[in-house]
Amino acid sequence: SGRIQPAFHEDEIQSVPVAQSAGCNLQLLFLDKKSSNMLALLKSKDAQSVFADSLGRLLLQQKADGVTIYFQGLPDHQRSSFSSFIALLSGALKNVNKDFKINVVIPAYDPFSNYDLRALRSYVDFFIIDFTQAGGATAGPLAPLDGNPSKSVSGAVSRYLQGDVPPGKLSLLLPYYGAVWKKGRDGNPDVFSRYVSYTDLRNQYPSNTIPIFDETSSTFFIEVRDQYGEVKEEIWFDDGISMSMKYDFALKNGLGG
Repeated sequence: SGRIQPAFHEDEIQSVPVAQSAGCNLQLLFLDKKSSNMLALLKSKDAQSVFADSLGRLLLQQKADGVTIYFQGLPDHQRSSFSSFIALLSGALKNVNKDFKINVVIPAYDPFSNYDLRALRSYVDFFIIDFTQAGGATAGPLAPLDGNPSKSVSGAVSRYLQGDVPPGKLSLLLPYYGAVWKKGRDGNPDVFSRYVSYTDLRNQYPSNTIPIFDETSSTFFIEVRDQYGEVKEEIWFDDGISMSMKYDFALKNGLGG
């Protein structure tokens, strides 16, 4: 419909006034995971206009400086529709305040080229590459630095730079949690089980636990074995060491953040 509904009660959120009192910039994040919602919005100019007008007023009300659009799993073949939506949104917000920012979260791998970076780049301040979602049928890290080019940080950055986007417009969305995988047996695929926070990992495993460092992905993992010594789970995660390698990559390649 384009109508904006908060996912929280404002009076329960203390981070916003605290951040603003500290002089931080505030961005509103619009996240949607339902294909039907995304398609309904992208197919209706009226809904897009309602959304853009409502968002402009909301940004002023919240004293925010911009918005990040995160369509998790944008349906295929919506390339032109999504570009048109962002163009309309940009025009509407700039009419309210020319300094409002628009960021767009994009997948690490975009097989159907749903995101037309050449068309979007004049409207978008940052393209934020998403490395927070587990996928596939083989246990592995959420944010591998190298390795499979369809999943790795280096592969994603290289592909998106081919869209004539300056590296300063690209930013990495990295997870501060790990992925737990159940290992397949007898040739069966591995199965993603759940996410686990770094704090829970530290609490669950004693200090003398030695994680295995995977040099290709620059990520750590722990093997969980059953009573017979068989690996039943793998837990892939980042710590300060492996994260620093990805930060170094961002700095070396002049990324936006």
